[in-house]
Amino acid sequence: MRLETEAQIRSGKSQYMKPCEELMKSWAQKTVGHSVMGVHRRQGIYVVQTPPNNFNMTGSNTLTVHSDDHNRAGFCTCGKFQGNKIPYSHAIVACNRMGANP
Repeated sequence: MRLETEAQIRSGKSQYMKPCEELMKSWAQKTVGHSVMGVHRRQGIYVVQTPPNNFNMTGSNTLTVHSDDHNRAGFCTCGKFQGNKIPYSHAIVACNRMGANP
């Protein structure tokens, strides 16, 4: 499912609106250096480490993505995921680890 969705986004035949598609493409590219440092599958918790960005001195963040916990599903410690309802790079990495479609 995830590979099919990625192929749809790349081909421009996605179910997502264009602005959302462009954001998701950008964030999917940022996942390259991300690492899943901890996994608690039973609770649906994924700890993601972002790489350092030496150009603008950002990154090296540790974020916790909650996927299955009924009280915090779709929650990330960055606040962006639940605020915008669009998966950011670290949420995409967690979804990839779960084998879920972001």
